[in-house]
Amino acid sequence: MISASPQKRLNRTTRLLLSADAHLGSPFSAVTKRNPELGTLLQQASLDSFTSIVDLALDEHVDALILAGDVFDSSTQDPKTREFFTTQMARLAEQNIPVIAIRGNHDALLGNDAYKEFGANVYLLHADSPSVEIGNIVFHGLSFDTDNPSASLLPQYPDPVAGRKNIGVMHTSVEKMPGYNTYAPCTLEELKSHGYDLWALGHVHADFIDTLGSVPVVMPGIPQPRKFEERLGGFAVLAELGEEAASFQCHQVGKIEFVECNVDLSGCADEREVTQALRDGLQSIQNPDRQVAVRLKASSWQHSSDWLTDLAMEELEGMERVHLDKAIVAPAQRPLGLLPTAPRDAAPTSPISA
Repeated sequence: MISASPQKRLNRTTRLLLSADAHLGSPFSAVTKRNPELGTLLQQASLDSFTSIVDLALDEHVDALILAGDVFDSSTQDPKTREFFTTQMARLAEQNIPVIAIRGNHDALLGNDAYKEFGANVYLLHADSPSVEIGNIVFHGLSFDTDNPSASLLPQYPDPVAGRKNIGVMHTSVEKMPGYNTYAPCTLEELKSHGYDLWALGHVHADFIDTLGSVPVVMPGIPQPRKFEERLGGFAVLAELGEEAASFQCHQVGKIEFVECNVDLSGCADEREVTQALRDGLQSIQNPDRQVAVRLKASSWQHSSDWLTDLAMEELEGMERVHLDKAIVAPAQRPLGLLPTAPRDAAPTSPISA
């Protein structure tokens, strides 16, 4: 077990910042294909959200930053991504803040030695070096050595060290959460019975905090969502561990949020009414604090998704902080007495029955 000796000792109340699944270097391929401008914004937002995590660690004077896997989106990073990460680690090193990291399924093949160049304050936990002691805390973790581990890693985790606070760091499909590939699965009950004082998890991109019983289990989620299905992410979690109690605060670090905007166009008599309904809907989801990627879902009995996409993109040209992710048309019943409205520069369309 590595024993690290930063200049400051951890206090009786320990402050940790928990993060996971930064996916630095993600190309945002699916979004970029639909909307290149939004794809570019998301690539920058991914870096900016990680910078905010480091800012938060510095502002809160945390005792350690935990990165619970998938720090990088793949095991091959471009030089700019590596330089960015190295720079952020150096900022933490200047304030003697250690970083505890493990590899997940995305960066599983990065290798045990790759993190050494990121700074002496960065500790990658893996099978050959699963624990590091810093102050009065022992951090335990195992990195993925394959991108699809099917068996639980929990039996390989070291026993807790007596007389110390023990923190477990794991990338896992805890409780086999739906919508996520089943990697290194385990249950909350199994984690809590291992004898550690806290578990910091990665892999699931939606945040959750389980404080039932005496062993909290925290999944901070993805800091910058990459797609609409990850819209519940966007956070890092500040943990305070006292002698008898623990508290947790979710901090917003995401720069672009994904939202759904539902617009009913079924009762619109002409294109002017369609445009106004669309404009009202898009304006309603503007956020003064963050950029918004909108999944537009319209109820219509005659309009196509392509036509709606073109109209929405035109409306968004003059609207700040809102960007189209995708437009979807849901079939609706045509109201009696309404005739179909023709798209501009197009021949009248025939009514479409629901």
